[in-house]
Amino acid sequence: NRMETIIEQSDPARPLEYTGEVIAKMSSDKQSWTLMKTEQEGEALFINGEFQSCTADEAIYHEWLVHSAVAGSFRKRRMLVLGGAEGCVLREVLRWSDVDHVTQVDWDNWLVDYFKGRPDWNDQAYEDYRVRLIHEDVMKWLPEHYEMYDCILIDLLDPHETSQG
Repeated sequence: NRMETIIEQSDPARPLEYTGEVIAKMSSDKQSWTLMKTEQEGEALFINGEFQSCTADEAIYHEWLVHSAVAGSFRKRRMLVLGGAEGCVLREVLRWSDVDHVTQVDWDNWLVDYFKGRPDWNDQAYEDYRVRLIHEDVMKWLPEHYEMYDCILIDLLDPHETSQG
């Protein structure tokens, strides 16, 4: 494995620099991603050069995202997860015993497949019989599907394009 530096430009006034050993890296027609081991963040995931999550504190983010929404849901049987390729949102949703079914829609099957093999990130959430995985663009899939869900959890990249119109 080799060392690499990623300079995140999400805030051009304060770019952040991450240096670490590259664990995995891939580019597709959809996006590019890098997983690296850093000194401060542990393993850190970058998508299109932007920091997404890391082993040092991902549990805090995913626990708050999931448990606050699910706890407030009247019913908890059918869940929809948009994005969340690392499987951490799934991991947290599946902790609820009254969840019968989780549909996850994530367009990057390569990234999802990578994290299927990383139970240290997601406690083998992708192996759970309650999970249905769909590899499609959320923005194309969602308007065409009218299933009812008790709770919808969104763990997508921040949009950078502005729509006109």
